[in-house]
Amino acid sequence: MRLRTILFVLALLAFLSASVGGYSYYLSVSESAFKQFEAQGAAAAEAMTTRLSSLLAGHQRAARALAGLKEVREGLIDGRLEALVRANAVIEHFQQALEVSACYVMDRDGKTVAPSKSRTPNGFGGQNDAFRPYFREAVQGRATVFMGVGVTSGGRGIYYSHPVRVRAQEDPVGVVVVKASMEALEREFRRASNGLSFLVNQHGLIFGANREEWLNQTLWKRTPELFAGIAEPRSLGDGLWNQTGLEMRENHRAADGRGNEYLIYQAAIDRFPGWKFVNLVSVTEFSRKAFDPLLRTGFPIVIALCVLVGLAVLVLYTTASSDIARQKETANALRASEEKYRNILENIEEGYFEVDLAGNFTFFNDSICAMSGYGRSEIRGMNNRAYTSPETAKRMFSVFSEIYRTGRPATMLDYEIIRKDGMIKSLELSASSMRDSAGNPVGFRGIVRDVTERKRAEEALRESEEKYRTVLEANPDPVVVCDRESRVLYFNPAFTRVFGWTLEERLGRPLERFVPEDNEAETKVMLERLMAGESFFGLESRRYSKGGQILPVSVSGTVYRDRDGNPVGSIINLRDITEQKKLQGQLQHAQKMEAVGTLAGGIAHDFNNLLQAVQGYAELLSRAKPTDHPDCAGLQKILNAARRGAELTRQLLTFSRKVESRKRSLDLNYEVHEVQRLLERTLPRMIDIELHLADDLKIVNADPVQMEQVLMNLAVNSKDAMSQGGRLVIETKNVILDAEFCKTNLGSKPGEYVMLGVSDTGHGMDNRTIAHIFEPFYTTKGPGKGTGLGLAMVYGIVKDHEGYITCHSAPGVGTTFKIYLPAVDEPAEIPEERTPITRVKKGSETILLVDDEEFVRDVAVQLLREFGYTVLTAANGEAALEIYRKEHGRIDLVILDLIMPGMGGMKCLGELLKINPQGRVLVASGYSAGGPAREAIDAGARGYLGKPYDIDKMLTVIREVLEKLAGGVTVH
Repeated sequence: MRLRTILFVLALLAFLSASVGGYSYYLSVSESAFKQFEAQGAAAAEAMTTRLSSLLAGHQRAARALAGLKEVREGLIDGRLEALVRANAVIEHFQQALEVSACYVMDRDGKTVAPSKSRTPNGFGGQNDAFRPYFREAVQGRATVFMGVGVTSGGRGIYYSHPVRVRAQEDPVGVVVVKASMEALEREFRRASNGLSFLVNQHGLIFGANREEWLNQTLWKRTPELFAGIAEPRSLGDGLWNQTGLEMRENHRAADGRGNEYLIYQAAIDRFPGWKFVNLVSVTEFSRKAFDPLLRTGFPIVIALCVLVGLAVLVLYTTASSDIARQKETANALRASEEKYRNILENIEEGYFEVDLAGNFTFFNDSICAMSGYGRSEIRGMNNRAYTSPETAKRMFSVFSEIYRTGRPATMLDYEIIRKDGMIKSLELSASSMRDSAGNPVGFRGIVRDVTERKRAEEALRESEEKYRTVLEANPDPVVVCDRESRVLYFNPAFTRVFGWTLEERLGRPLERFVPEDNEAETKVMLERLMAGESFFGLESRRYSKGGQILPVSVSGTVYRDRDGNPVGSIINLRDITEQKKLQGQLQHAQKMEAVGTLAGGIAHDFNNLLQAVQGYAELLSRAKPTDHPDCAGLQKILNAARRGAELTRQLLTFSRKVESRKRSLDLNYEVHEVQRLLERTLPRMIDIELHLADDLKIVNADPVQMEQVLMNLAVNSKDAMSQGGRLVIETKNVILDAEFCKTNLGSKPGEYVMLGVSDTGHGMDNRTIAHIFEPFYTTKGPGKGTGLGLAMVYGIVKDHEGYITCHSAPGVGTTFKIYLPAVDEPAEIPEERTPITRVKKGSETILLVDDEEFVRDVAVQLLREFGYTVLTAANGEAALEIYRKEHGRIDLVILDLIMPGMGGMKCLGELLKINPQGRVLVASGYSAGGPAREAIDAGARGYLGKPYDIDKMLTVIREVLEKLAGGVTVH
């Protein structure tokens, strides 16, 4: 009994000792498993954020590069169709090269002006996204990355925006946006198969997940106010978002509404504030992975130890304890080693595989599945012939045969596999042999890298280089690329065409004798600005050509940098602005002439009113005196002076194109012959007149009187230049003004013209004189020998006929005027017979005279009353309407001045006709019957009187209007 009791006690003690030891082993292993699981989860989260940050940063760099392109900046600055088309081409190229959803350029107001999908139903052209956060940030000068839902497509995407600046430190002129799809990110989430994986934005909204049902939900419970803040900018789509229902708990755990617990692993994404990668692992899953192996291995060992120790009592217990300790240490080491290398293989981007000697898969990691698109069960046992073309299979066989024969590792660069979905992937392979313990080959192991994106990028880079070389070659402006020492690295064919040097002559050498001495200082400043990183545009300067000619140029420059951002050279655009400077001079002259014409027209109108008083009062006084009265001679001189003044105002109005042209289809040769007969009687005999007229001359639409005036004025000008005699040549011919001529002659338009030329052999003019010859009152003649209005009238008549006039002259050579009038495809009209002037009749009707000038009203009232008319007067349009409302029943005619302060004549005319649609209104103006007077006649006026009034003609027109039937129009 004693021995049995001792043995029982010893066995019990041994069992208890083994139990305690087993429990201690359980605690030690569980704690170690939990720590290892925690470390793996944190490491996996950090690795995932690194990959996500790399993906996001790549597209962010692309957006920055796109914002720096010249075409994008020019499209935003210029805004014309041609510039936007070039910007659009660059955008579409980027979109295709990067394989992103869209690229587009927005102006400062948020309107899309250059989209990459402009020809698709879902294009962004013309769309305004000023409310988008990524636009608001970028237009303030801050590049941003934002998750959003497309306005048109409704699809999720990541928007990379970057400001576009013309110069550093200046406000952006627009924004470029690159929209990338979620495909690359979601591929990373599919790889993160351990639990639930999310990409969460700064609002806590799930934007990416490895399970679609979790998308567009907030990870943690949020307030209604936060949801309202998310919905306001509409950048994450419309509608309400659900909540996952997860709540944070202590010890990095979370729980849902059903009581399920999760371990939380999260890490912030570098360079993207507020964005996180979150991984949730079920606690149940953790327990299964951590403790099931323990139960399968540790528990049987403990039971076995208990039994052995109980049978062997103290001696066997001691031995068994030692064995357990060694087995525990070995198992932990083996488990740690296997887990370490399994983690390495499963987390590397490269694919790892093992195949037997026949090429059949025996082992592989998840990256192999991701590259091929096949599942694990499909790949196991698969041969390389199943996912490659026959040619690639032969190459692989050759590589593996070489490895088998030599035993040395080998590589296989740039080969393609066919994924399960049919897509082609480009890979690189590094392989070596596997041997058994006896050293015999049993298979091969290898690492493969997916180089598809790299190959696409290389191809895109080659295409981009070729494209921009083509752009430079086709650029009409000279472009030169230099290093930091101003040595030539490249210039385009336009540089050779403009400046003469060839690239072979100057490659690797500085451009000698290129910058004139006067421009060296400013050029040095330009280069210093470039090397400091500052670009400049459109600076005017001068440069030598190879032949020594100095050319005016517009210089634009920018620096180009190496991969580290260091300036290594400059790109200079030199636009030849010789023609532009010439056109600027022509434009300034045309604007000056237009301003002078406007001034002259205004002066002439007011002067006409003054002449009206002088002429009117003089005629009244003259009529009141007998013909032999001593005052009649003085009054006649006053009338002559007034008429001479009226002629001057008519010339001024002709220059300012405010005199009506009575145009018809005209044969200029006929007019030249008519003027020739007149000139032969008026020009000195020592001046010979020569005609060189085209036989088949085309017809023009012109006023014959004004054409006669043009010829006479030019002939008189030539006569004054040939005081010692000479030759006057008048020629006509048909010409075609092409685009090249019109490009360098401002105001001309391409088409068929008739050229009228007048040349002389006189003393000629210098350039300074030519610049002023068409200006009113400019004359080189002495006092009293000319008004300076002859050539001004010629200029005004030519412009009124939509023609173009040039003057070529030089001192001692003579002068040639060439007038180009548009040709018309019509037969010439035969001049009408002039009707004789009839005797003025008296009348008895009532006339309402409306004029703001008191002396004009006074003269007209006296004159009209002298011829039997009853006259009512009004000083403005408002007073005229008041009188007409009361008296229109007895008012037979209204004489209405068109140019008055307050209510103008046109508005007054409309109100008069509203009161009495059948009323007779005669409009008066210092301008011609064209312009406002023509508008008044079209609006219902019965006739027109030009100021200053000729009394006989005025009375004749009044009678004609009063005696004509309704609807008749009389113009004087």
